[in-house]
Amino acid sequence: QGSSSSNDQHDELAVKTKENQDLRQRLALLNAAKYDAEAEVEALKSERKLIEDDMKMRDLNALHLRESNDKLKKEAASLKKDITKWRAKADELEDAQVQAKNLEDTLEEKCEENKSLHERVRELEADLEKRRCESWRSNARIDTLQDKVHEGLVKI
Repeated sequence: QGSSSSNDQHDELAVKTKENQDLRQRLALLNAAKYDAEAEVEALKSERKLIEDDMKMRDLNALHLRESNDKLKKEAASLKKDITKWRAKADELEDAQVQAKNLEDTLEEKCEENKSLHERVRELEADLEKRRCESWRSNARIDTLQDKVHEGLVKI
């Protein structure tokens, strides 16, 4: 009976040893997964920082383009006033007709620049919205990974 008890203890020890090995292996896998998740979180944070920096630059560019657009609108309004003034004098002065034509050409150029800048502002705003969506998705992925890491730690 002493031998039977010893065998039982030996079997129990073997089971406990196997359980211990399994738990150690599981812990190692969880630690590896945690490390991978933390590395991915850091990579996503870096990616988010780059996106945020890019968004700031695009915001600044869009602001500058809007300011240029506003300036061009004011210049266009001013040129329109000048054209009107020169047209009124055109009956009296032949040179005024030439200058009015030059002002019209300049206005057309400014209008084309204005259209181009306006389109560029729309493109930048659309791209900015796309980047915001990417940033939100990155933030959601980071949150999910951080939750998984936390769950993994809680299980450990």
